[in-house]
Amino acid sequence: MRFNIPKKTFDPHPIGRHTGVVANIQDEGIQESSYDGQTKSQHKISIRIDSDSAFMEGGEPFSIIQWFSLSSSPKSNLRKFREAVLDRGLTREEETDFDPAELIGKRISYRVDHKEKQDGGTRAVIREGSVEPTEGKVGEAYASSTEPTPVSVADNGADGGSLTQTPTEDDLAF
Repeated sequence: MRFNIPKKTFDPHPIGRHTGVVANIQDEGIQESSYDGQTKSQHKISIRIDSDSAFMEGGEPFSIIQWFSLSSSPKSNLRKFREAVLDRGLTREEETDFDPAELIGKRISYRVDHKEKQDGGTRAVIREGSVEPTEGKVGEAYASSTEPTPVSVADNGADGGSLTQTPTEDDLAF
């Protein structure tokens, strides 16, 4: 006897300009990623943004998760994201010491595009250079929803964001 395993289906975050809140930052540990035939092991984190402008049928906000290599290189996507959300450059101390509390609860504006996945599905991605801070207060729920811990940032070069569970070669542009 054989069983057909149904494909997991979901609606990706809608295309366009949105606002939301940096809701969670999670340490994803050491992950292998491949690009141009090379495989690298890098320390990754994921950042979840909950939309406050796009909602699913049941009223839940759409979320988008971006993966980053833990890096403070001037060219790294994590650094670009942090500087965009904070609306300033990083201090020397912040370059080597990343406290997720600096971002959690921050309201941002971002632009979502859709990309075709290797399996033919669609994934939502945040357009590079589209993240900006926005005005307004965020409820206490975000500030208390996680227990962020400071993370040492290794200067390991360029990195990439992703919306998949495991980073792939598609995960290079933030």
